[in-house]
This record gives sequence, C-alpha cells and structure tokens, in this order.
Amino acid sequence: MKKKYFISLLIIVLFSYSFVIAGDDKDRIGVEGPLSFNNTSFNLAWSDKARDNYYIQEYLPAGEQVESFVQMMSLHVFLIDMSIDDAVQIKLNELDKRSKTDDVCKGSVNETVSSDGKETLVDFLLSEKQKDTPEIVEYNVYRYIPVNIGDGENGILVYAYTKRAYGKDAEGFIDTINKDRRNIVEQMGNTEVPKVKIPE
Repeated sequence: MKKKYFISLLIIVLFSYSFVIAGDDKDRIGVEGPLSFNNTSFNLAWSDKARDNYYIQEYLPAGEQVESFVQMMSLHVFLIDMSIDDAVQIKLNELDKRSKTDDVCKGSVNETVSSDGKETLVDFLLSEKQKDTPEIVEYNVYRYIPVNIGDGENGILVYAYTKRAYGKDAEGFIDTINKDRRNIVEQMGNTEVPKVKIPE
C-alpha cells in the first residue's frame, strides 16, 4: 500500500521531510498489539522500515483508516546514539519553525515521566489549512524513551498518541483538547510502554 504522510509525520519525530512510502501491516519491532490507550483498543494497521535506522508502526481503532483516522497510536524506533534532550530540542525547533506559518501550532515539554528522569513528554497542536480555514487540526503527545537495542547499541523509542478533527469538526477541536489535555498527558505518562525488539 502506498501512503503519503500528512501532518503527524510531515513534521517527523527527529527529521522533517514529506514523502511517499510503501508499507504493510507486518510487525517489524515485536509489538503486534493491540495497544490500549484513552479507553480505546488500537490494532496494528501499517508499518515500515522507512530508513536503515528508523522503524515505524501505526495502530488504529477498529473501523478507522490510515488516511482518515481520528485516533492513532504509533511507535517510532530510531537506531541512533542521541540524548533524549537533544531529540526533544529538535522537535521543539521544528515546532517553532512551523508556528511561523501555522497559527495553531504550539507545543510544550512536560516534566520527565520516569523515576530515573530519562524520559520526556512533548505535546503539541498542528493544523493544515485550505484558504485560511483549518482542514485538519491534530493533537499529538510524544513520549521519548531511551532504549537499548542490543549488542551495546542505543536508540530512541517515541511512543505517540494522535487525535484529529476534520473540516467543520476542527472548529471546536482545540477547545475540546484544552479541556482533555491534562488527562491525556497524564495517561501517556503512566501508560505501560511496549517492549520493542529489532530483528537481528
């Protein structure tokens, strides 16, 4: 299946680029699912090894499609030797740049969510407009987690929740998110993170 990234991956977790990529629903990182979050069950819907050092898997509620989802969970695995602070700063820089052309765009860094202080949460809003009217408004929560890939290699796992509204539904979406944001962030900070396993 061919898939074009729009908002949630147009500004990627560590890299900014837009592309068309082939993928399927094969489990590539040892997390078949389903995942559970926000009182919803998410099933594996799409995955790919987008780069030699980057794996992604997306999970959707029953009945939703990748191209038109309302809620999505995703796992991003980067085989990269980088600190969480540096990875988060890259994301914040991207959001700052986007905010100059997207007046909905804003993000915040939350307190570390692990007892060892090694994890960080970033949540943010984005929009895609058509003739100054929001066509899509999207809310994301990214949980940045350092992981050991094996054989002494380090990496970063980003456990992400995304919620979208389209067209007329986008108008009141930001108000709804502002009411629900604290609860969603707390859930993401407390939820059990799947253990990933990269094929040798």
